[in-house]
Amino acid sequence: MLSSFFIAFREGLEAFLIVGIIISYLFKIGEKRYIKHVIFGVIFAIVLSIGLAYIFELLFGGLEGKVEEIFEGSVMLLAVVVLTYMIFWMNNQARRIKG
Repeated sequence: MLSSFFIAFREGLEAFLIVGIIISYLFKIGEKRYIKHVIFGVIFAIVLSIGLAYIFELLFGGLEGKVEEIFEGSVMLLAVVVLTYMIFWMNNQARRIKG
């Protein structure tokens, strides 16, 4: 339980820092009008996250044994696919930016 708290705290802190950087940048470039969009996005993301957590708990909260292991493995593989795609996409974008 305590380890889950620390992981959630760390992730929340990272998100807070990223949002702070975005808002600071908007101030710096004089685009204060977009700050409300950032704040709306944060609120929307929090509400969506809570809603999806509730749905996942309803659908998959009672898994046990092999079914639970298969589900966890499938989610891990999906995460690998998404992160691998993101790495290749970012590499491609970096080449375009460099010229």
